[in-house]
Amino acid sequence: MLANDHLRSRPWTRETVDRMNMEKSLAVYRDRFSNAGDFTFVFTGNFKLDEIKPLILTYIASLPDSGKRETVKDLGMSPAPGQLKKQVILGKDPKSMVMLVYHGGFSWTLQQVAVLKAITEIMNIRLTDAVRENSSGAYTIQAWDHPKRVPRQELTFNIFFGCEPGRVNELTTLVVREIELLAAKGITDQELAKVKEILAKEREVDLTDNSIWAELIKNYRIYSEPFDKITQLQEEYAKLTKTDIQTAVKKYLNDDNFKLLSLYPEGFKPGN
Repeated sequence: MLANDHLRSRPWTRETVDRMNMEKSLAVYRDRFSNAGDFTFVFTGNFKLDEIKPLILTYIASLPDSGKRETVKDLGMSPAPGQLKKQVILGKDPKSMVMLVYHGGFSWTLQQVAVLKAITEIMNIRLTDAVRENSSGAYTIQAWDHPKRVPRQELTFNIFFGCEPGRVNELTTLVVREIELLAAKGITDQELAKVKEILAKEREVDLTDNSIWAELIKNYRIYSEPFDKITQLQEEYAKLTKTDIQTAVKKYLNDDNFKLLSLYPEGFKPGN
């Protein structure tokens, strides 16, 4: 549903496996790995360049290069424009799962990435208080942002929680109300200070992790961005304002492109 019902996004079934042609699958595999000419390899960790260079020359420099170069192809695996509310009846586990998705265009800048991270932190704090602590409605509720730059610049902002089937509508209304309140009134000085502290600490921890460095280097290489920008996100966190956050909430978390997906167990009859 969130990938516009694209064939590649559909769940695997026994019928899918039965339709597979092993010879064609092997041919595709061989085609994808027959040309390493436009591969980029990233290494992070505690090593000396002189020690790994012979390994690179032996195992990477010898890989085949056909001279072919490739570009990204947009397969259309993005949420369709507009609103969608879908109820799915499936499974015997006596609980429901709910996902709210806001999506749309996005102009990628470090400043906007920082604003999105701030919105995510604020929503996680507020939704935990409203849905878990005050309403005892869900053990966990999580919000996360997902900005993309390829194959197109776009954003999805997701909120997910599990709850009793009979409380889906009540808690979904509560979540939407918190978003509307954030858009209408913004955040307090105390919330802004707390969010800045959380984001700065998280980034400091992230930059001690080799796997995160590898991912960051990979992404900045793909987008042809200078690597020194990797450490500049902390500066953007420090410059965040309440106006930045409120403006972004109004822009990105509105009903123009909104999906509400609810899963119910078999035998339960959900209300509207």
